[in-house]
Amino acid sequence: MGLTRYVASRAATSLATVIVGCVVVFLVMKAAPGDPALSILGENANPEAVAAFRQKHNLDAPVLIQLANWLAGALRGDLGQSLTIAGGRPIAGLIARRLPNTLFIGLFAVLIAVSVSLVIGTIAALYRGRLADTIATSIAVLGISMPDFWLSYMLVFAFALGLGWLPSYGFVSPLDSLSGAFYSGLLPAAAVAAPMAAVFARTLRTALLGIAHQ
Repeated sequence: MGLTRYVASRAATSLATVIVGCVVVFLVMKAAPGDPALSILGENANPEAVAAFRQKHNLDAPVLIQLANWLAGALRGDLGQSLTIAGGRPIAGLIARRLPNTLFIGLFAVLIAVSVSLVIGTIAALYRGRLADTIATSIAVLGISMPDFWLSYMLVFAFALGLGWLPSYGFVSPLDSLSGAFYSGLLPAAAVAAPMAAVFARTLRTALLGIAHQ
């Protein structure tokens, strides 16, 4: 019962976080300057066309009504349409087409992080207090401290623009070519994996030292 209660509590907390995040983002977007109708139709659109566009997409309703309608649609899997970027195509479809790429990069990053952390954390624990431990610990601290976006730029400059070993842009879907996905996804996966590997390595070092003391 304790485990079931814990899982249910975590699930409820996660769901509440998602809902609150959606509400905050929705309200912030509504508070931002600009008119979606004018963004689509242009600044010179006639008032009748603007009014028709707002009525068609429920933009003339009160903000709370718009929010309630969006949340109701999201619960059914309808996230609305991308009016400005994808020409009115459903957002759920856009996410679904890109989800395999995102999952692949995430899993690839975790694989890299676990592999690197096993090496660094083990070396740091086996050679505690020695030069190898200092170097491994410094690498872990550096990995935690480096911003992801800065590391991404450095990886592109070094391995794509400098050495020419990896592509600087583009991605091959794993559904099209698994080897191509590994090749084109190595740089973004490495940028995501660096801080994870640093945290994993420090945690592994602490755990191994605790076991050794026992």
